[in-house]
Amino acid sequence: MPNSLPALVKGILQSHTAWHVRSAAAWFETAPLVPAYHVPQELSPAEQAQRAAQAVLELAQKLDRLPRAYPHWDAFEPGPYFDLYPVHAARFCRAEETARVVRVRLYADLLLPAFRQAERYWAETFLPAYHAGIGAEETTGHNAFRSYLLDEVMPEMICRLDRAEAAVQGVLDLLSDTTAVLQYSGAVEERILARLPPGARPAPGLPPALQRVPRRMPTLTLDLAIPRPQPPGRSAHRLWPQRERHSAL
Repeated sequence: MPNSLPALVKGILQSHTAWHVRSAAAWFETAPLVPAYHVPQELSPAEQAQRAAQAVLELAQKLDRLPRAYPHWDAFEPGPYFDLYPVHAARFCRAEETARVVRVRLYADLLLPAFRQAERYWAETFLPAYHAGIGAEETTGHNAFRSYLLDEVMPEMICRLDRAEAAVQGVLDLLSDTTAVLQYSGAVEERILARLPPGARPAPGLPPALQRVPRRMPTLTLDLAIPRPQPPGRSAHRLWPQRERHSAL
């Protein structure tokens, strides 16, 4: 369930080991976003980039205020704090509180329609076609599964991945001088987390255009880690695994 561009690229590279993947975008799109984060699909790419940049800036500003706001919460809830519905927070936020650190991670690539279209296509169309077609033995006759994969699905996956990468990079370009965003960038760690396991090889049959390197992928992922304040009455350890918490929604 990739929720960032580096994670999606990793997923594509490991398509041969991925069988039952639920799309993060499909889950994310089950309810409308609040207006502050909504990027209409009908806008031009340049207009989408502008809207997404404003949304990411809003999120970064909320992260900036979090160290001051956090002590006022009896039990911190990332969804309400970031003005996200539970169904969105489940895929968009990852929050953890330990005895000493509060950490919040926001997967802002999900705000972009181009990223969601690429992620959803990989999970819902590419993977079934890949497993049906890549193992089909080449014969002198026509193999419909293999032809569908090679002639339609792989070219479409390349186009969608191109658009997703361009969309993410376009927003980053607009925010390149925005200190409020740059100081909370979680790109480096997200790329590290998306590295293939040692010794892993790309899925057989992938064209070069789908063998991209996760560490070279742009991402709008935001991250904040702060020392955890200790007001009276707060428990010493609390975790909020947002994905599991809202998995039944």
